Amino acid sequence: MTEAPAPKICTLIGSNKGGIGKSFIATLYISAHGQVRQSMQKVGEQMDPLVVIEIDNEAKLHATMKERVNFSLRAAPDLSSISRDRRAMERYFNPVFQWWCVGDSLTDLGANVTTPVLDWMRTTAVPELAAERNIHFRFLAVAIPDAQSLRSARQAVETVMDTLGNRVTPVLVFNDMWGIDHASGFTPYQDNPDLLELETYRREGRMLRVDVPFCDSQLMEYGRAHNLSVLDVWQREAHIARELGLDDLSQRTEKHRLLKWLCEVQHGFGPLFARPAAPAEPVPAAPAPVQQSPTAQPSAPRAAQPAAAATRITPAQHGMRPRLEPQFGQPERSSDPRGGLAA
Repeated sequence: MTEAPAPKICTLIGSNKGGIGKSFIATLYISAHGQVRQSMQKVGEQMDPLVVIEIDNEAKLHATMKERVNFSLRAAPDLSSISRDRRAMERYFNPVFQWWCVGDSLTDLGANVTTPVLDWMRTTAVPELAAERNIHFRFLAVAIPDAQSLRSARQAVETVMDTLGNRVTPVLVFNDMWGIDHASGFTPYQDNPDLLELETYRREGRMLRVDVPFCDSQLMEYGRAHNLSVLDVWQREAHIARELGLDDLSQRTEKHRLLKWLCEVQHGFGPLFARPAAPAEPVPAAPAPVQQSPTAQPSAPRAAQPAAAATRITPAQHGMRPRLEPQFGQPERSSDPRGGLAA
């Protein structure tokens, strides 16, 4: 028996509701993935770097993670592209799929982007081709203590299950942005019908759940206000403490609170890095001997495959941010309009 190769894990962070911390959850996921990768390398195991993608007009993830973002795309093509080509909208997200084929990836979907991306996946051959390319999807539906947020999360989970079937693992992420004293901010919503429906999915084994507790540390509050990643906050905690005017005792206390919260988040994210079991391939039956003709020549060795993708930075135009774009060995088409694929 030979084991099939492990699938590529394509993690999508979505929900059409804005202001619920999707990009913040993305930064936590990237940091947790880096910690897991370092731990595996210490014991001699390999784990590829995470490909990071965002589809967002505001580029919140790019503002925080900078060069850590491999590919940044606006939420939709410009109107001029759509007016010139009726297939422009259909093909707009195609470069994202090319990045998914590179390896394990994280895609941060901005506000009101989840539905268009799932529509694109449903109306194109994405599910079929993803199965051929051994890609398994994981969809993180983020929700905060808010009725509209819970409704949006439920709708996103149901849509992604209808779109991808057993090729997706839905995950409900409870992002407790505010907290209530020492209790969860979700406590008043225990009777919410959308939350009850989501809990039914979880009990039936159709969905996972991850809790991101409220971080009661002034260091993290400062970091979120200044677009700092969790790693940046941890590395600059002394500078942040001086900015906040904290004395030695307060600085140590706030650091302990941050460390406790980071440990809770790391533990909560643990199930997200468990890989789906790859089915074992059956051992093929021994082929019958083949008589070689005297003129038969040995087959030539297979040529080495080119790298899956290279990266280049497209210069910013019209005041927009630079875009990082994949190059997959295809010839340049300088005469073709680029539409909305590069700012």
